[in-house]
Amino acid sequence: MNQCASEEVGFSSQRLQVIGQQMEKYMAQGTLAGAVSLICLDGKISHFECFGYRDVASQTPMTRDSLFRIYSMTKPVTSAALMVLVEEGIVALHHPVLRFLV
Repeated sequence: MNQCASEEVGFSSQRLQVIGQQMEKYMAQGTLAGAVSLICLDGKISHFECFGYRDVASQTPMTRDSLFRIYSMTKPVTSAALMVLVEEGIVALHHPVLRFLV
């Protein structure tokens, strides 16, 4: 996959800069030590950025190939499944959760 201009894929590069601003804010607050963010559509990367450190003690910077231990995949998998349903028009983001629990 090649990185291309955000607008080429359909994203606003100006809006994608907000991701970096928020990540920097979280690191300044001590909420995150580091992060890697990636946005890809139809095999084209429009945003791929590293922030902070993968090891704060040694000041080792985060890299694109940094490995992460993920303790819980419930939220990302559920979110991805929900977004598929939104794309298919089965669910709308404004629908109350109670509608689907009854």
